[in-house]
Amino acid sequence: ILAIDEKTKTLISVEAKTDEFFSNDDFLNALKKAIKEKKKNNNSKQVERLLGLYKNFFNCNDEIINLRHQLLYWFAGSIAEAKRREMKNIILLNQVFKYKELSEKKLKKNHQDFEDFIALVSNGKISEISSNKIYGPINNEYTKDVDVYFIEESINGERLD
Repeated sequence: ILAIDEKTKTLISVEAKTDEFFSNDDFLNALKKAIKEKKKNNNSKQVERLLGLYKNFFNCNDEIINLRHQLLYWFAGSIAEAKRREMKNIILLNQVFKYKELSEKKLKKNHQDFEDFIALVSNGKISEISSNKIYGPINNEYTKDVDVYFIEESINGERLD
């Protein structure tokens, strides 16, 4: 989900989760799978996209190899869209919908993956986050001259089927 505030030049990018992971693969495993797919189908562009992400958004930083590639794509896509729209700020909002049937272990893993991702893109300035608080701004070599803020919002409720 994407929202724009023209007045403040802010892009809000929302990732909504329950207890499903930020992809089953970290960056390295996604790249390995992409290479196998490229061998089967030479028209596949996934290897090129992943290497572009590695080079253009993460400056060939090997520390991304263990991060969930969905988080990396979310970040890079949000940066690219903010630059395209000439936005000065990005809010990356991770909404976590919680209800009693969910796996607490998976929820904790997602939270840790989000913290690990933020630690990398903040150059270690933010390594732990609490729900429903805003962190940032981060403006560095990863953010491409855009101020980036992070929020993990916990929403408690009941499962709707």
